Amino acid sequence: MRRSRPLVCEIFRVSLIVCALAWPLVATECFAQNLIGKKVTVIKWDAEFRSEDNKVIGTSELGKNYEVYTAKGNKLFVRERDGYILRADVVLYDMAVNHFTTIVKRKHSANAYYDRGVALEEREELDEALKDYNEAIRRNAKFSEVYNARANIWSQKGELDKALDDYGKSLQLDPMSSLVLCNRGMVWVAKEDYDRALVDYNEAIRIDPTYADTYRERAEVWQKKSKLDKAIADYDQALRLQSADQESRLNRAFLRGLQGDDDDAIADYNELLRREPNHARALQLRGLIWLKKGVYVTAAEDLEQAIEADPTDFNLPIHLALLRAACPDDNLRNGRNAMELMTKAKELGDWKKSYSYLATLAAAHAELGEFDKAIEVENSLNDRIPEGLKAEHETRLKLYQDRKPYRLVAELASKKAEQK
Repeated sequence: MRRSRPLVCEIFRVSLIVCALAWPLVATECFAQNLIGKKVTVIKWDAEFRSEDNKVIGTSELGKNYEVYTAKGNKLFVRERDGYILRADVVLYDMAVNHFTTIVKRKHSANAYYDRGVALEEREELDEALKDYNEAIRRNAKFSEVYNARANIWSQKGELDKALDDYGKSLQLDPMSSLVLCNRGMVWVAKEDYDRALVDYNEAIRIDPTYADTYRERAEVWQKKSKLDKAIADYDQALRLQSADQESRLNRAFLRGLQGDDDDAIADYNELLRREPNHARALQLRGLIWLKKGVYVTAAEDLEQAIEADPTDFNLPIHLALLRAACPDDNLRNGRNAMELMTKAKELGDWKKSYSYLATLAAAHAELGEFDKAIEVENSLNDRIPEGLKAEHETRLKLYQDRKPYRLVAELASKKAEQK
């Protein structure tokens, strides 16, 4: 006859079972929390990114690296993708190569070498990645994805003809690969053969009209061909397909600004900066629009934040120095600060060949009452005045000769007068 377990023992047994079942989830959640603020590498092809309500909003290639912004349960939030990825689909960046090496040692397959090559390429260890791709091809000469990956390496090394040859081999094995067509299009762009690039991009979109990257790349070709409306239309489509595409948003904003569509450009910069608050280029370009519109306080704030975000950019202190030297608002104008910013810019780039540097330096001298120096610097621009800016140069020079400082409002007023 079987005896039943005492109740206390049964409770203890059930407790152990519950703990055993719960431990993997608890451990995963703890490990997920430990990854906040750290860089991780995706170890699964087509790893899914999901929204707050658990809808799939995109996927990631194997080997991609992301910074974890926060964690929720066993999910990691990546601000760059504006979505969550499973903790099980990533490893710490520093452990990624070891992870793939373990698989290579266990399997010795073409796929294993390919996967490790992808991870190495993402880490910019191109020579090591190339070795793995060569080994993958040696083990499987009909592995179309590896030819594409090796072509990417050749492209990054500047070996464009080798890249075209490998993209061709990949397309022979898989003629319907929109990804390879898009990649080859980028090489045609690098060779400045924009018509061939368009042929590849158009075919890639015909095969797969849902691949956002192709629209973004084609938009850049339209931009080079000065077809800005077509470029903006392609950026629109890229963002419809992938709303977190920061590059497309930045480029669209820039083109909108060129076309005078300042409000929509600012809306794009605002959204980009919501996702990436310290994006120096977006802060710079938004600041320049505010400067053009005469919203000087906001312009100064954006340019100051941009300098903090990227203290190595040659142009940023020049933009802010122009505002400090020539702003019509007495509370924002500061000639000494303008000159300090010009000194900083001088340390960062080749100022002797920069029209904007020298023009702003002259304005800073004039603001300080150093008109002879302002005239000397402004005159040095005579042989390097960009097309369309000669009238502005002459206006500034006349001001300095009359012992008057330059003011941005004078530039805006003159443009309005020209339009009338």
